Amino acid sequence: MMEKELNGVDMLAFVVHGTVGIRLLTIPRDIVEIGSNNGWMSVALSAVIAFYLGFSFYWLYTKHPNLNISQIIEANLGKKIGKIIMVAIAIYIISTIGLSLRAFTDSVKMFLLDTTPRSVLVILGALPIVYGVSKGIKTLSIVLDLLLPLVILSTILLVVLASTSVDLENYRPVLHEGLMPVLKGSLQMVHPLLGIGIIGYIMPQFNEPKRVKKWIGIGVLISIGSYLAIVTLSILVFGSEETKMLIWPTISLSKAIQLETELFERAESLFMTMWIPIAFTTMVTFYYSSTLNLKVLFDSNRDHLITYGQIPLFILIAVLPNSVVDNYKYLGWVNLLAMFFAFIIIPLVIVITLFKNRRVSNEKT
Repeated sequence: MMEKELNGVDMLAFVVHGTVGIRLLTIPRDIVEIGSNNGWMSVALSAVIAFYLGFSFYWLYTKHPNLNISQIIEANLGKKIGKIIMVAIAIYIISTIGLSLRAFTDSVKMFLLDTTPRSVLVILGALPIVYGVSKGIKTLSIVLDLLLPLVILSTILLVVLASTSVDLENYRPVLHEGLMPVLKGSLQMVHPLLGIGIIGYIMPQFNEPKRVKKWIGIGVLISIGSYLAIVTLSILVFGSEETKMLIWPTISLSKAIQLETELFERAESLFMTMWIPIAFTTMVTFYYSSTLNLKVLFDSNRDHLITYGQIPLFILIAVLPNSVVDNYKYLGWVNLLAMFFAFIIIPLVIVITLFKNRRVSNEKT
């Protein structure tokens, strides 16, 4: 049986790092393209999606103790269909890692290392991701705990400093196109929020699972709060039309900081420096999930082979897009796959689990 190495509070860092990462740099544009100046409402509404996902993974574990989400899917959908779903999960996670790594290296190349070849940045970026997963869940948990304050402080610092440039008129008009764009905009949050699926893979490693529930809720609030603050600020500083034209709205926010001090003359470089470890932690959580999913898919415990065998795949995906525009397009496809898991597969597994539990109860009576 797997050794249970984690305590309840450790879940907080996993939830926040799994959902807040490189997508925070791009999500304002994605949401505002659909929700316009009401995009902040889309983020607020996505809290419902986040809580639904987080507590769904938690509830499924309580009904299938000591099984991770891939094992739960196989137990409920059968071996053949379960394996097919696991292949889809592998495609989704590895694509997310590769495209996130590409988005990260593009932003680093643009704002920090503009003369460094992109392929070199991709390879160098992949190394700490692989190293982090290879050290095991306990070490990974400690690193995430140490970096959690950086997520919160960097977001607060950016919001406080950039708030000097807000224009409240950019909020208007409110709901001028109705609620439908707001609802559609909230779906853009499914991809980053599905990073909360890390819960489904690490629950078996908590020594007191019942203590995890409140930390999932707190983690969701921190994640949604971070996205809400950045999207709202992007709208207030740039307006919805300009935000739609920005490649990296969050980095552009740091450039909009206007203080009479040389300390913040290149605020975007300071922000990127702070954001580098945060972006890596998100990819590490996805990579760890991918490793556990593949172990179930191939019925294998060969950790090293499965861990290192994925490296060529996500590096290839990272160098595949010809431009930032292509990368955005591919991320849009991945978001569709995320919605498939969030709104079809997870509810299906929940319904089957409820049906099985009711049948067992009826047989006992």
